[in-house]
Order: sequence, then structure tokens, then C-alpha cells
Amino acid sequence: MFDPSIVDSLLARGDLAQARAALEQQLNRQPDDRATLMRLIDVLSAQRETNLAVRRAEQLLALAPADADARFYLAKVAFARGGAGDIARAAALIAGLQATPAVTSPVFQLLRGNVLAVQGHFAAAEAAYLEALALDAGMFDAQLHLGMVRRQQGNLPAARDALAAATRQAPQSAEGWLQLAAVQAGLGEISEALTSYQRGLSLDPSRGDAWYASGALLAETFQFAPARQCLERALQVAPSLEDARNLLGFVLAELGETAAARATLAPDAAASPARVLRHALLLPQVYRDTEDLAANRQRYADALEQLAADTPRWCPDPSAVFRFAQTNFLLAYQGGDDLALQTQYAGVLHQLIGRARPDLQQPIAAPAQHGRRIRVVFVSSFFRQCTVGNYFRSWVDSLDAARFERIVVHTGWQLDAFATALASRCDRVVLARGGALQVAAAIRAEQADILIYPEIGMGAMNYLLANMRLAPVQCAAWGHPVTTGSSEIDVYFSCEAMEPANAAAHYRERLLLLPGIGTTYAQPAAVTPVGRAALGLPADRHLYVCPQSLFKIHPDNDRIYLDLMAADPQAVVVFFQAAAAAVTRDFADRLGRQMAARGIAPRGQVKFLPRMDEAGFRTVLDAADVVLDTLHWSGGNTSLDALAVGAPIVSLPGRFMRGRQTQAMLNAVGVPELVVTCEAALVERAVALAADPAARHALRQRLLAGHGALFDRAEPVARLAEHLAMLFEGG
Repeated sequence: MFDPSIVDSLLARGDLAQARAALEQQLNRQPDDRATLMRLIDVLSAQRETNLAVRRAEQLLALAPADADARFYLAKVAFARGGAGDIARAAALIAGLQATPAVTSPVFQLLRGNVLAVQGHFAAAEAAYLEALALDAGMFDAQLHLGMVRRQQGNLPAARDALAAATRQAPQSAEGWLQLAAVQAGLGEISEALTSYQRGLSLDPSRGDAWYASGALLAETFQFAPARQCLERALQVAPSLEDARNLLGFVLAELGETAAARATLAPDAAASPARVLRHALLLPQVYRDTEDLAANRQRYADALEQLAADTPRWCPDPSAVFRFAQTNFLLAYQGGDDLALQTQYAGVLHQLIGRARPDLQQPIAAPAQHGRRIRVVFVSSFFRQCTVGNYFRSWVDSLDAARFERIVVHTGWQLDAFATALASRCDRVVLARGGALQVAAAIRAEQADILIYPEIGMGAMNYLLANMRLAPVQCAAWGHPVTTGSSEIDVYFSCEAMEPANAAAHYRERLLLLPGIGTTYAQPAAVTPVGRAALGLPADRHLYVCPQSLFKIHPDNDRIYLDLMAADPQAVVVFFQAAAAAVTRDFADRLGRQMAARGIAPRGQVKFLPRMDEAGFRTVLDAADVVLDTLHWSGGNTSLDALAVGAPIVSLPGRFMRGRQTQAMLNAVGVPELVVTCEAALVERAVALAADPAARHALRQRLLAGHGALFDRAEPVARLAEHLAMLFEGG
């Protein structure tokens, strides 16, 4: 005789195979035993034997065609099998049960919600899940799926509430924590999302997709070391996870491990177009010497040429372009003319986008004017406390609100007090997260008259957006001071005092110039001087401070530093550590090799300070004898910070705007003698100043007295307003 308790015991031990055998044996004896059939269907479903489960459910229905339980079981297993026909069958069966007592079952409402969700009927699915919870408030699956379907509708706060409730109901469910993490990330709750990912992955470390998602969030927020750990773990449990491999290559590059990045990204038969692109265009942050820089530039140019010539081969599906996350950011620091390379790269992206979504490159007619405000939409990932935010916030908050409707589309993850304050000074802030297509749709929905990208090149997203037509007029600015190369960007805003005479030849876009430094830059707060000892700096040496990020320091600068050491026995050249230890190490090794080649014995001439906040950074500049501007890429924010404390900067202007910013600032404050014409003059001027406290004091007073010509100037934004009005009117 069949004993159901034996099956109960087997199931309690998790022995599905033996339980299934016992149930099948009983059905061989009694084929019409409906209770045993139902239990077998449940076991087959647990074993993911969906085809067998469907056949057994059909057998159950044949025994009692009008039975609600039989129809429900068939609906359940058909849904689990998941084919289009199965989903339709499940939906029909559920519809037929609507007038039966089954509707009072929370399990029925859960299944109804799941079927509706798969069919894309999200609002109806939400109602079904709520009905299930009304019947059984502790039903975890209903709570979980309620959060998921709210997320699909874009209602992230409500999704978060539902999923948080789900994790309270079942704190040992990995899925609950991982779903909650994804929603928290979408809301910009970064620390909370990372904690939820950690909880979920501790419960189920086999989830490669979740390791990747956690790593991606860490990378988005510049936490590259822990991002690397997550991505390596993702590939351990899911070696074929291409997105994780591609992102790991990027993270390794950001950590300064160029060789490891190239090895990780090396194309193979499984390589995605995004990986092929990133591998081809990968550049190191620090070069060994000028020869290494030239070799990398040639490698880049050759690879780009090959990609442009053979696009259908490496990217057969043009829609893959929307998953690209490659930026030419480091190219601009090589000191060369990038117009041709930028144009070629933009051409590759433009071609792919045009093939995948030609509607995204169609012209947009300017709407009727009728005396209304001009709608200006700023798109940026960097409207926060950083270089771009400091430079361009006045474009948002100082444009005349009576003439301009000012909208910020924020595409980044980092929202700080700066971003919050800016939001209160404009008409609207839109948080646009997700892929390029989602962000593009959000921008188009704003119906801009004029679209402004302050920093194309700082991140990958804007490179894609810049090759779409999302507004009648589209503009770029010098947050990353190099041409976009894109035919979809109509205007490039720059500064007349920073551009050389032949500036227009450096841009594909129409060049429009602004006076002064191009922005109403708020004067930084004063600093309280501290002793050098408190900063870890020698009190009895001449301090030459180079405040630029190490990746901005072209190998040509090494001659300057070595000549200073040779000319001034008391010289200490001060740098700031990179975020990645490998970058600092490689830069220090480069200087060490150069010193050895010149026969300069190490005696503490090179000092690396840790990264610090703005106030601490300006305190170091205040303690400097001389601030050294860098060749090819001059200071921007860093030079403004130095001038704010009266620190003398010696600058040799470059060929392009990006190497001429400090010159414009020094001329503005009335100290042009700090602008030199050759490297030898730079060294001579710096050494002389370091040795002459009286001359430095006099210069400091002149620099401080000239602040009125540099900071808080209204003219740049006034000229910007004129240009925008002209562009709006078709000029």
C-alpha cells in the first residue's frame, strides 16, 4: 500500500529523485490517483522537468476537465515551460478560472500576476500581486514580484518599498536582496545598493550576473579596486559573461595595469564588438617615455583605421553600438592634433548608430518661437563637486531665467550637495540612468531648443549621445577641451583668451568664443596657511608644486623637472598621488630612470602627497614657492586654485587651447611675465622665483590684487546668452 508519509520524508530530505520514483510507482498502480498526480507535477516542476510536468498536468485535466485544480496545475506548468504558446495557454486557463473560487487563493493570484507580467501587462500584474498579498500578507513571492513589476513600470520608490518588505519577510532569500540592490542603484542610493548586493551574494555566491552588477556600480562610482574583485568573481562563476570581461578590462586600465587590461580584452571568437573596440583603442595612463607615447599613438591610429575600414566584420549587428563604453579621454593628453582621429572615431559611432537607429539622426525642426523662453538642456555626468561642475555651474544658474528655461539632465550616479544646490537654481533636473537609448529618450522628451554637453569625452555615454540628433541645435564645451569630431555637434564653445589664432582649424564644429575664462567662476574660499611640516613637506627646501593629475603629465615635462633639479640643489618637485597605486608607481619609475640617465643622485627631490580635498589641496598650493604648469595640457581648475591663494605659476603655452588656459588666467590678473616662451626660460624663471622670497611676495600681492579680473565676472555668461539667442533664432 502507498504511504504518502514516505514521500513527505523524502521531500523533507530534499531527495526529489526518490520522491519522484515513489510517486510514479503509485501512479503505475493507480493512474487516476489525482492527489498523487498533483504531487508528482510539483516534484517534476522542482526538477525543472517542465515537458514532463506539462504532460502529467494534461493527464490530470483529462481525468477531470472541469476541475479548477487541474486547470490551475496545467496553467502553472505551462507558464513554467515558458514558450509563447505556453504563456498564451496559461493565460487562457487563468481567464477561465476567474469565475471560480480559485480567485480567493493567493497562489492563483500570484500565478495570474506572473503571467500578466510576462505579457507586459504590468499594471494588471501589480493589481494581481496586491490581491495575493491581501489574501496572504506574508506571501514572499508576491511581495518580491510586486517590487519587480513596479520596477518595470519605472516606479522605483514603490519598488524599493516592496522589495525591502520582501527582504524583511525572507532575509535568507538572495533574490530579494539582489532585486532590492538593483532598485536602490537606480535611485542613486549607492551605499545601500552595495550593501544589498553584498547580502545577496553572501547567500548565493554563484550569481555571476549579480557580481557583475555590483562591480559595474562600483566602477560607475570610481571604486575600481573593489570593482575589480567583483568582476573577477563574476568571471570565476560565469566565464562566458562578456559584459564582465569587457568591464574588467576597463577597470584594470583605470588601475593603471595596462598589460593586464589588454590581456583581459584580447579578442577571441566570443568577443563582443564592445570588447573589440575597447582593446583596439586602449591607451595607458602613464607612458615610459616619448617613444612609448609615439608607439601607443601609432597603435591607436592603426587600430582605428582598421576598425573604420572593416566595421561590418567586427560589429555585424549595428545595435551593439549602444552597449559601447569606450572613450577617447586619454588621447587628448598626448599633445598632438587630434582632429583627424576624433573625426574618424566619431564617424565609426555615427555610422553604426545610423544603421541601427536612423531615426536618432534625423533633423529636428525648431519649434515656433512666439516670444517664449528658450529651452536650454544641459547633459552631464559631472554636475557635482569637480572640475566640470565648478567650471560650468554658472552657465546653468546665471542664465537669465526670464529668457531661458534651464534644464539639467544628469546622467551620472554621484549626486552630492553641489548637485542638490544646482537643482534649486534651475528649472528642472532630470535623472537619466540606464543605457544610451534610455538616456537619449529622456533627453528627447525634454524637447530642447538647444542642447549643451559641457564635457564630451569625459565619459563614454556622451560620445554616443553626441552622435545622435536629439535637439535642433547641439553644442559642446571645453569640459574636455578637444573637438568631438562629430557631425551632429553644431557648435563648440571656447574661450577667446585661450585659443590660438588658428583655433578654428582644430575643430570640426563651428567655434564660438566667450570672453575671459568663459565662465563666471566663483572665487574659492580663502585658506588658512599651515606649516610645511603639517603637510609632510620640508621647510628648508624650495618647493616646486605640480598640481596636475599624473596622467596629464606628458613625458616632455620630465626635462623640466630634471633641469630644475640640476639647476637648484634645494629643489623638491611635489606631485599628488594618483587614485591607482600602479599609476603613481609607473610615473615615479619614469622619473627615476630619467634621473639615473642624467646622473642625478636621489636626495629627496621628488615628493608625492596623498590625494586630498579642495581645502587641503589649496593649502599645499599656498605653501609652494612656485607652481609648475604642465606642457601641452595646462591647468584649469588647478591654476584657478593656485591663483586664488596668490601662488605664482610659471607657464609655457601650448599649440592648442588645452595647453593655453593658464596663460589666459595670468594675462587676466595682470602678471604676463609668468608666461614664458621656451622650456629653458620656464626653468630659469621658476628657479629665480624660488630663490627670491621678496620677488615671490611682490608677485603674490599682484596676483591677489588681480582677482577682480578673473573671478565672478558676469561677461562670459552674458556673451553665452547672446550666442544662445542667436542660435535659437537660426543664426
